[in-house]
Formats: sequence, C-alpha cells, structure tokens
Amino acid sequence: EQEQERENLVERLRKLANEERIVYATLRATTLGGGVSSEPSAPQSSNGQGPENSAQEPSETPDAKGDNEEPESTDKTAGDGTQTSSNLTRVELEEKQQEIALEAREIERILLGIPAASPLMRERAEAAADAAGRSAGALSRGDGSTGSEEARRAGEMFQELALNVDGVLAENAVRKIAMSRDLSANLARMERKLAQGLKADDDKPQEKSAGGSRKISEIDSEEEAGGAAQAARLAETGKTVGDILRSVGESNSRDDREAIRQVDELLAEGDVAETVERMTRIPGMVRAGSRRGAQLEADNVSDELLATARRLDEIHRAIVNPRLEQLNALEERAAQLEGALTELETIEKSGRWHRDAMALAEDLEAAEAAVETREEFEKVTEGSGGSGATDYRDWKRSQGSPKFVAPARHKNATRAVVEELQRQMQETVFTDLVADEDEATPQRYKQLVDRYIQVLSSNVVHD
Repeated sequence: EQEQERENLVERLRKLANEERIVYATLRATTLGGGVSSEPSAPQSSNGQGPENSAQEPSETPDAKGDNEEPESTDKTAGDGTQTSSNLTRVELEEKQQEIALEAREIERILLGIPAASPLMRERAEAAADAAGRSAGALSRGDGSTGSEEARRAGEMFQELALNVDGVLAENAVRKIAMSRDLSANLARMERKLAQGLKADDDKPQEKSAGGSRKISEIDSEEEAGGAAQAARLAETGKTVGDILRSVGESNSRDDREAIRQVDELLAEGDVAETVERMTRIPGMVRAGSRRGAQLEADNVSDELLATARRLDEIHRAIVNPRLEQLNALEERAAQLEGALTELETIEKSGRWHRDAMALAEDLEAAEAAVETREEFEKVTEGSGGSGATDYRDWKRSQGSPKFVAPARHKNATRAVVEELQRQMQETVFTDLVADEDEATPQRYKQLVDRYIQVLSSNVVHD
C-alpha cells in the first residue's frame, strides 16, 4: 500500500512539473510581460524571440536514471510522450494554473499525513504550492511576466519533490541506497559540466559583439544568472540525496539492519553534509562574479560526489550480494521440493518431503522471503496439510504406478513459493544490481545472473 502511494505521488508530481512547463513555455512564447492573448495562438520558438536570460529557462535537473534534456522549442513533445507546450488562451491558462495550484495543495495535505515524509519534503511541498498559487494570482491580474516566472519556479520544485518522494518513501533501504548512488553520480557529472561552462565563460575574449548592440556587462550578467540558477538546482538535488540517505535509518526491517549501519557510518563521517553545504555556496559565488572560485569549487564538489557514489555502490553491492545468494539457495530448495512431489514412492519419502518442506518454511520466515505465499505453504507442510487436507500417510498411489499422487494444494503452494522467490531474484538482479542499463553485469554476480536466467528458462519449459 505504501509503495502504491509512493508511485501515485511521484506520478502526480511529475505531471504537475510538466504542466507548469506548458504554462511557462506558452507564456514565454506569447508574451513579453504584457499578458497572453485572449485568442488561441501558435507558440513561437524562444530562439531570438524572447528574453535571453538563461536563468529564466527551464533547465536540466539530475535524476536517478540520467540527465533530463531541456526542450529545444516551446512546441514539442518530450521523449516520454508528455507535452512541453500547448496553444492556450489567457482564460485557459488561468484555469490550468488554478487547477495546478489546487492539486499542489492536495499533495501538500497528503504529505502532512504520511509519517515517513521528511521535513524537507513537506517544506518543499508547501513552497511549490505557494509558487503555483502566486502564478495563478498573477495570471488572474494579467501579469504574465510574474505568472511565467512563478510557474517556472513551481515546476522545478515539483520535479525535485518527485525525486525526494521517490527516494524517501522507497520500500526498502537497498533501493534508497541505489537511488542515492545514481543521483550522486549524475550530480558529479553535472557539477563537472557546470565547472567547464564557468571556465569557458571566463576564457571568452572580452570584446563587444560584431553589432556592438549589447554590452559585455549585460552578457556577463546573463551568464552569471544562468550559472547561478543551474548551481542552485544542483544544490537542491544534493539536499535530496542527503534526505534520502537519512531516511534509511527509519526502516524497521531486519533486512535493512546492515544497510542502516553502513549508511549511518557514512553520514557520521560528515562528508555528505559537507559536500551539500559546499554545493549551496556555489550559486552565491557565481552571482558575486567569482567565476574562477566557483569553477574550482564545482570541480572539487564533482570529485566528492563521485567518491560518495562509489562508496554507496560498495555498500549497495555488499548488502545485495548476500541477499541474492540467499534467495538463490531458497529457490533451489523450493524447486527441488516441487520436483520431488512427483517422485514419492514410499511413506518414508513422503514424510521426508514434509520435514524438508517444514524446514524450508522456517528458513523462508527467518529470511523474510516469499512473504505473500509462505502462509499457505506452511499449512501444507504441517503433515495434515491444514483445513482438512488429506494426511500424507493416506495419499493414494496413481493407477498403474508405485508413486504417490500429491494433492493439488501441495503442488500449487510449492509452485507459488518458487515463483515468488524467482520474482524476488528478478527484482534484486535487474533492479538493484543492474540499475544502469548500459552497464554490463558485474563479474562477481555473473554466475548468479546466469543461474536466474536458467531458472526462467526451466520455468518456460515447466509451463
């Protein structure tokens, strides 16, 4: 239920972020601060038509899978099928923004009622709802410039809050660590990119443009505003990483104890908090004109983030590898029991099957594995099978064969356990270990992954 709630909230927040991009892009394309036309009009490209202050453009924000691309124009569809602009009249824009503001307040209310929600998540939800409300108010007054800026700000907040919710409310510590690792790695790349951009700006020849129409001071001011805005967005994602890691300690699962211990050690060292603090200082350095200092700081922060990502990867693999081996061993035992059900020729073998099944049920409980199917499996291993099932000593032999015929309930319960363990292995292998689709399977896990593929193949044959 909590996992479904998390997915629902993340989806709603991403939708809000996209809708704010539509509002912003439409306002940017149709106004220069003087309001939106009351008639439908095709959005123009922003290239050369509107203000060129890069601080005002929606920009890339790191996520756990990679960098988001900035829209090239105001009239396009994103790679995931979401719309990035739309032809809207002034009245339609006002109505859309009012709907966004109401939805934002509803999400703020929901987060207040979720015990696991962090203070940062709630603070961001309130700030995003406030920005969306200010945009709606500005549009109702005909102030397209303020409405556009507040919509842009709210959209960025919704996008960051979606990352925050996705990580803090993740179902287990391993997923939180994996997400923090991926975010840290992406942040490292983007801080390096920021540093390179600041260096490129600093190396530009200090000359007027060919037309002489714009002063160097004006261009510098815009570049500084753009760099500062980008640095501020990266710093917000740095705060998200810290928030996700702190939430690891909130888990009560026995499976997460080792993860909690190792993450607590990492946080106690103070490097993560110090890195985030340094990230928050970079925007001010850029705005103050200290490009060289900001560039060096961004380079250093990139190195620190990469070190954090590597440390989290080590923690992640150290936790996941034993778990995968444990699930693999349990699945093999369950599969052997399933196969043995068709080979029981004596009462002694039937009794041994039940003893082995009872031992497996105990180990499944201790490992917190096959949680959904374990209860039914435990019932059929109790000798009588529970609920009036036939005692194994009274099982009938199949006609013309010395072998016993196991009740359908035994077969179904054992198969269900095998399938659930296979699903858990699948989640561990392909969600946790091979999170990066471009990364080859680590050599240390290759044998286990190959074993899992064999399991899938045998299952197809079985079916």
